[in-house]
Amino acid sequence: MNDIEWRYVEYKPTKTEIENVEKYFGVKFPVNYIECVLENNGGYPSHRIFFANGREEGINDFLCVVDDEYGIIKTAQNISDRLESGLVPFARDTGGNYTCFDYRDNVSSPSIVFWEHEKAFLGTDDSIVKISDSFAQFMNSLQVFEDD
Repeated sequence: MNDIEWRYVEYKPTKTEIENVEKYFGVKFPVNYIECVLENNGGYPSHRIFFANGREEGINDFLCVVDDEYGIIKTAQNISDRLESGLVPFARDTGGNYTCFDYRDNVSSPSIVFWEHEKAFLGTDDSIVKISDSFAQFMNSLQVFEDD
């Protein structure tokens, strides 16, 4: 993956904690995602810009895999009235949108999508935009955030 530098990393989770999150959602996370969060749980990546439908978007931070107010499970519960079944959020932007694993079409190899909460609230068909075929491809596509 890119030479990503991570800041503000939370404590390093155990494999058991990650497995508990997988059990909650009934999924298996990609191996390279597990490797990433074992070292960078809740961190802010230096490479965080990606493109969705030709628009520049960005990640603020990765969600923690532990069950706290900023964890994956709590986040999914908080947006469950709008989040489609089969989507598992793993990163957020600064505006309340999430980058998610999409298990709807392939339970063993999820694609990566960008979920826009305003569009989901309005019920528009374009609230979910595919941005990558895999987590590894997504991470390799991230570009450095240039602070103005």
